[in-house]
Amino acid sequence: MMDTDNKAIVALAGTVVGWLLGTLTTWWREHMRLRRMAAGLEDELLDIRRQAEGLIITLERGLQWVALRAIAGVGAQPIQHAFYGVAYKEVFVDLGQSQRLSFQMIHSSVDSLNAQVAGLDEHFTASQTVSDDKRDEACAIWADKVKTAFVNTHLLTYYVKRHLANPLGKRVDYLDEEHRAWLEYRAKAEEIADTIVEKSKGIDPQTLATTYNPALFGKT
Repeated sequence: MMDTDNKAIVALAGTVVGWLLGTLTTWWREHMRLRRMAAGLEDELLDIRRQAEGLIITLERGLQWVALRAIAGVGAQPIQHAFYGVAYKEVFVDLGQSQRLSFQMIHSSVDSLNAQVAGLDEHFTASQTVSDDKRDEACAIWADKVKTAFVNTHLLTYYVKRHLANPLGKRVDYLDEEHRAWLEYRAKAEEIADTIVEKSKGIDPQTLATTYNPALFGKT
């Protein structure tokens, strides 16, 4: 009888241990999967920053056309951030509020910026049929659109750098030092845009239109 009881206890213990090990293994695998997804979101921010830095160079060329009071197609590719749509909902509950707000601000900024950049080429296409008396107005609208996209691309790099420097995140609240730093960064980006336009006024339009010349970039 005792041997039978011992065997039953051993069998039950083995079942419990097996269940615990199986549960822990499942939990660990899920934990590691979510960690990899969270790390992937951070890696995607590096990709976004790299794409934004390239877009800044492209928009510099747009600002050079602004200096010539002309409109040209930008032809920039949208910034890609597809992983966010897949992974964010998976790791949402494991993020703090500041992290969530930071991720949301970055990716909503990407969507907004992509729409702005697409609007540049749409405006260029529409400008091809503008009458002469409406040309100055079209150029003014173009100049405003290019500068806005340029400044917002700089701000996107700011958001990403800020997030990566502080992974726990801290949202920008009004009337605090974070907001003041943001305002100063935006003002600096606007100043850079104005400087590019000013320094580009002597560029030969034919050269700008037909020749790839690295010297035309980085006018700041």
